[in-house]
Amino acid sequence: MVAVLLTGHLHLAAAAPPAPVSARARALAREHFTAGIQAFERGDYDGAIAEYKLAYDLSRAPALLFNLAQVYRIRGAYDEALDYYRRYLRADPKAKNRADVEEHIAEIEGLQRAAPGG
Repeated sequence: MVAVLLTGHLHLAAAAPPAPVSARARALAREHFTAGIQAFERGDYDGAIAEYKLAYDLSRAPALLFNLAQVYRIRGAYDEALDYYRRYLRADPKAKNRADVEEHIAEIEGLQRAAPGG
């Protein structure tokens, strides 16, 4: 199980099981995930993104795609947030937080339409 960020708070989310990875890769992914949480809590969003990406590359845990989307959304990087929300839903079509993710997507799309030039 991987902790995910929901509106800035950490929650546990059951995600579709990732492809099998070695124990060493899991341990490294966990270290990067923890470093990502710490970076996020410091407000170092670039650091959080880098750490979550490393954790995802090692584990392929879909919940990390959600974490990335959340950080990008909080930063106001809406194109990236949409990309990662959609990737998350493709990776875990039965995500328990699917309704929340779809709300985030709709909210961002609305903001983009309302923006000058949107």
